[in-house]
Amino acid sequence: MISSWHVRNKDNIQRVKRDEQKARDEESEREKRVLLAESESRVALLRHRLKGDDRTEDVVHTEDTDGHTSAAGGTHLDVFKDFGDKIRTKNSDYEKEVKDEKEKFETKTGIL
Repeated sequence: MISSWHVRNKDNIQRVKRDEQKARDEESEREKRVLLAESESRVALLRHRLKGDDRTEDVVHTEDTDGHTSAAGGTHLDVFKDFGDKIRTKNSDYEKEVKDEKEKFETKTGIL
């Protein structure tokens, strides 16, 4: 068996790609579970309110539609809402450059 110590070996590059994809998939699944748990919590709170059980002793914190936590019964003032929205956006020019560089590298190494 030949040792695969070289980083730019085709097999190693493919293995890294698989591992990165697996990590992305696991992260997306975790985010889905978190969103599901949050929505179930909101539904349970709304059902309690619908029944007329307006007590919030069981619920210490609730989340508004933006996903920000606020004290039960209180309102949340988000001073940096616009700033937070800009953080979530991606720089498409940068991503295009990174993709082009990656393709150029893979073409040079003979992967593509």
